[in-house]
Amino acid sequence: MFFPLLECNYSCTYCLWKKFTPPELKSTCHPYTDWIRIFGEMPPLTVIITGGEPLIYPDIVPLIDNFPKKHLISSLVTNLSVNIDKLLVLRKKEFRIMASFHPSMTTKEAFLENLLTLRKNGFPSVTVNFVACPSYLKEIPRLKEYFEGSNRFYFRVDTYKDPYYNYSAEELGLIREYKMRGIIAKDRTESYDFSDSSLKLCKGGTRYIIIVQNGNIYSCVEGFYYTELDPYKDKCSRQDVFYLGNVFKVSHGFINGEKKCHSPCAELCDIELAGVRLCAK
Repeated sequence: MFFPLLECNYSCTYCLWKKFTPPELKSTCHPYTDWIRIFGEMPPLTVIITGGEPLIYPDIVPLIDNFPKKHLISSLVTNLSVNIDKLLVLRKKEFRIMASFHPSMTTKEAFLENLLTLRKNGFPSVTVNFVACPSYLKEIPRLKEYFEGSNRFYFRVDTYKDPYYNYSAEELGLIREYKMRGIIAKDRTESYDFSDSSLKLCKGGTRYIIIVQNGNIYSCVEGFYYTELDPYKDKCSRQDVFYLGNVFKVSHGFINGEKKCHSPCAELCDIELAGVRLCAK
């Protein structure tokens, strides 16, 4: 996963990246030519471009259009609130647009208009991401019907995970009801269990890495949290190392063999993309 920019134009109250990412990680914005060179030196990768808000990265168009051909850009994650015209002029449109809907920042009507614009302008796969934050839990079935019904945009719901907050019994009941009804996928984690020290194996740092805007490399999204975000720093096992260096100082950030980890893992991107699983006893 690649974060060319950690800044975002939204101010969602539930966004841990917005609230806790250290300013020094956002202080350097590399031009696209730096990134083209760096990715040119890496082995073939499947790349998800995310943020922050990648559409406010000044060089997003030349970055995508000139990305080394040996890599596959699979998805772009964006809130579609600004600079949507940048997407329309791209030569490359084969990747999925994963559009994040935040009802505290925009209306569903305005958001849908942008989705339809992308579809009309040649993007074959556009989906909607939604965080099941407590204040909007009861709206999820109606929102799913709105986007998936006649408009046919897949509505993907991820649960809300915050080290300072756990769903109440009523909220958890709704989450589990939605899972039973197929509104939320059954594999969505529901909270953090910070007492979980079970040994896990995954591809984090071996075939899956996180690169952020200053060039830092981490083994996984959860590893970024544990390394950089204050609410998480004392929640991980001291046996685990997540920071893998900086792409502007080393040739690449991969390590040999599967990663062994004792820290809690509830981040869906890591679970899905790094294949997190319990170590067989």
